Amino acid sequence: MVPFGVRATDRSPLSSPGFAPLDHATRAAGRRARRGRIRCSEYRNSERWTTGSMSAMAFDTLKFAKRLKEAGFTEQQAEALADAEADLIEQNFATKRDVADIKRDIADVKRDIVDVKREIKELEVTLRNEIKQLDVKIEQIRSDVARDLKDLEYRMTIKLGTMMVVAVGAMAALGRVL
Repeated sequence: MVPFGVRATDRSPLSSPGFAPLDHATRAAGRRARRGRIRCSEYRNSERWTTGSMSAMAFDTLKFAKRLKEAGFTEQQAEALADAEADLIEQNFATKRDVADIKRDIADVKRDIVDVKREIKELEVTLRNEIKQLDVKIEQIRSDVARDLKDLEYRMTIKLGTMMVVAVGAMAALGRVL
């Protein structure tokens, strides 16, 4: 159980990133603070808001609950409201770590965009070179087809001429015979 005044720091790192679990002494200090055996400032100076590398947003639920009690709330109502407020703060406010993570993600995306733009330019250059090579091949094929057509035309002319000579010779021979 989390001592009253401590914000969910004994959750696992997976469920609450950035919070380190409390040690036994800090939990005991929280219990003693609630019972009035030590001053709240001693408890406030304990490790209850300590995280792995940076501090999370601190919300003193004990102080908030005391204010509510002074305003006429029962202890149970004050604790419930303090926990609800702490949950609200925990869920809706970004910590410095969250902002740093987002900035890191933005920087990564910007690097990725630069890399993609560079790759696109490289692909564009490669594509242009390939298109030029294809244009050269197409032009070579056109010239080959034109040359083949001229060669075919030349052979057809020779064959047609040969057939005409044979036909004229056959008619002349047929004309002598008849």
